[in-house]
Amino acid sequence: MLQKGRVGRPPHQPADRDRRQAEAMASHGVPEADIARCLGIGRSTLRAHYADELATGRIRANAAVASALFATALGEGSGAVVASIFWLKCRAGWREPGWPSH
Repeated sequence: MLQKGRVGRPPHQPADRDRRQAEAMASHGVPEADIARCLGIGRSTLRAHYADELATGRIRANAAVASALFATALGEGSGAVVASIFWLKCRAGWREPGWPSH
């Protein structure tokens, strides 16, 4: 006898391990489709249940890279010069002389 009602998979219940994995993968730039596949869920389920982990992963990664760039810019050598120029153009609005502003 067939049961009436919902057919298919049971509702997704995120585990703490899944949340940590989703955040770690997002922090390393893994595309959402690949994260969902690794967790065995669809992209819409990933976004519905792991939105905070996806956002937090990206934020933490950007903060780590910004910190490393900042440390490099404050250092010495050619890498410091390049990092300083990049930082000032992106964060302080500096531009090359004669270049139109946006």
